[in-house]
Order: sequence, then structure tokens, then C-alpha cells
Amino acid sequence: TLDAEIAEGLSSCRHDHFVTSHAAYGYLAARYGIEQIPVAGLSPETEPSPRELAEISDRIAELGLEHVMVEPVLSGELTSALAREHGIDLIAIHAIESVTQSELDDHGDYFGLMRDNLANLVLALDCA
Repeated sequence: TLDAEIAEGLSSCRHDHFVTSHAAYGYLAARYGIEQIPVAGLSPETEPSPRELAEISDRIAELGLEHVMVEPVLSGELTSALAREHGIDLIAIHAIESVTQSELDDHGDYFGLMRDNLANLVLALDCA
């Protein structure tokens, strides 16, 4: 099952935190014992204060994270700035509630999108 694939894929990871453009992945994180560090709140339009942004930046450095996850449908200016500041890569994560036709064309369906999310989470969390 997809659940078993995700559980297996995330079972042995160096990191247990991932940075996202906004707090859309709480259920996924809770289900698989990982923690999201959102740049924005539940709404991607909500920008963090300068203090909150500095705290997120400090967490990235403290945890040694090497990727920031952004949704392909969002501009992610703040997440891009964080990635540049730390010299780390941006990688995609799909928020299933806002799937574009292009994403469906590329990935086929929900399962394809989630498998792509898994592959990118494995990269972001440095899983074996």
C-alpha cells in the first residue's frame, strides 16, 4: 500500500524535520513521526515576522538541513531566500488540495503525486 511505502521510505532517516513553504503537512508529519518547519502558517499568504524568519533560519542551521520544500504552484519567495541564505536546494512537495493539471499530467494521479512527495522527502530527510 502507499501507506506502507511511505512508512518504509521514511523509516531510517538522518533528519526528522523538513522545512516547507507553509504548514500544510501536519497530518503527514504526525503519521510518519517527522516534523514540518513551516515558513508561513496554514495560509501560504501569511508571512512570518522577521523574528520568526530568523528562528526558522537558525533551526535550518542547527539541524543541518540541506533542502527546503516548496509547492510548485507557489512563488515561495521567502523559502527561496532561506535556501539561498543557507546554500541549500529547493525541492518540490505537492499539496494535494491545489493540484494543477500539469502536475496530474506529470504524475498521473494522487498516488503518483504522493510517491513524488515520498521521493523528495527521502531526499530532504536524508533517508537510507
